[in-house]
Order: sequence, then C-alpha cells, then structure tokens
Amino acid sequence: MGIKFYDVELLNETFEREEVDVAGEVLTLGVQDVYFSYEELRGFLREKRMRGRELAAGEILPTTGFGWAGPKERARAIHQKTVFAALGFSVEKVMGMDGSDYEKPEFVHDLNVPVGKAMEGRFAVVFDGGTVEHVFSLKDAFFNIARMVKVGGLAIHHAPVDWPDHGFVNFNPTLLRDFYLANGFEEVDLRFTAVSLAEGGGRDYRFFREFPGYLRPAYGLLLWGAYRKVRDVELTVPVQGRYKKVWGKGAAG
Repeated sequence: MGIKFYDVELLNETFEREEVDVAGEVLTLGVQDVYFSYEELRGFLREKRMRGRELAAGEILPTTGFGWAGPKERARAIHQKTVFAALGFSVEKVMGMDGSDYEKPEFVHDLNVPVGKAMEGRFAVVFDGGTVEHVFSLKDAFFNIARMVKVGGLAIHHAPVDWPDHGFVNFNPTLLRDFYLANGFEEVDLRFTAVSLAEGGGRDYRFFREFPGYLRPAYGLLLWGAYRKVRDVELTVPVQGRYKKVWGKGAAG
C-alpha cells in the first residue's frame, strides 16, 4: 500500500507517545511507495503541528519504487528513508525487506521462510504498511516480525480490512491482539482508519476506536495496530481470544 499522510500522522503520534528509540534501526516490510513530495511532507507536518526535523539535501532521496506510475508521479515521490528521517530517524538506519530486489531493499528475504539469527532482536521498529496480507504463510510472517523486533521496540501494522482480492487475506483486530499478547508484547494502539477511495493523496481520512461498519464505496477500512515487545518468549500460535473466554481459560486481552 505504501505511506500516505494518514500513516505519517499515526507514525508520528506513536513515536512521540511511546518515546521510540530514534537512534535504533527501522525495518519496513516491502520498500514502501510514498505518495507525496518532501515539500508536501513538510507542509503536512506544519499543518498538523507535528514534530519533525528539516532534512539536509543528502537526506531527501528519490523513490526506488513507483514502477507502475508515470514519470510525473515518480519525479515527485520521495523514498521511505526520507519520511522516517523527517520523523527523527537516521536515513542510513531505515531499511527495507522484500521478496525481490526490484525496489532495491537492503534485505531480500521471503517472509514465508524464517529469518536468520542475525536479524533477531535487531530493530527498534518493524513497520508493515501493507505487506503481510500478501504473504501466504501468516504464521511465518508474524513469527519473523516478533523475532526481529528488539525488546522495547515496536511492531506496527497498517493492514486492509475490506479490500477484496487485494491480498491473500484481510485483517481483523483479533489477529493482531491475540498473536502479540500471547508472544511477549503489549498493546499500545489498535484502531481503524477509514480512507477516501475518491481522494488518492491520503488527506481525507478518519480514525475509529471501534469498528464503524463497512463504509464502501466512499471509504475503505484499514487496521492500525502497534505493539511493544516487553520480553523474549518462545513463540506460539495463539488461540483466538473469544474462544479462550468461552472455554474458561481467561481472556487474551
């Protein structure tokens, strides 16, 4: 899906509230397309009174994606490294992992397959901006994410809820909550984002703490979840929380 203005607002809010380690490393799953220019990003940060630092020329990097777009869109699009740098991270510490080298990620790895030991406990933030739904083995994808986040770090998802035939699956809150709470994480945020399907720039959006009902054809829904790793544990496949309650074994969260 990529990074749009609503992602910037949610990332900024999360990083500020959770006092994320901006000296640490960030890993994005997939090299995220960015749907705005650096000047537009700066304007949005000012408009929303968000924190952000002004970048040196060498930190304003062009996209390596947007292969599907025309030359005009490609010319204005910045790299994901520039977005995270504007939110406080170092450009050289923002990295991507993808299943191919098409968009020049730092790591080429299939998330259906376990990552190596060198990747475990490494990242302050692992950001899934719309990738995991395209991975067939959800178990392996989530286990990989949990392993790669360091203790104190964040796993963040912004995933589709009602996007037919977009990926293999759409997400429900119970998927994130039950997996992470069973595997050494605590929940720091879980909400829905309704995004306009008519306005493609990502400026027309709303956030909901409870499921607002299906809003198509005007809006599509995404699920935003952020989880902090509080300890290393042996990873396990969770039982869905509603059934744990029914069976009298305690709530998942």
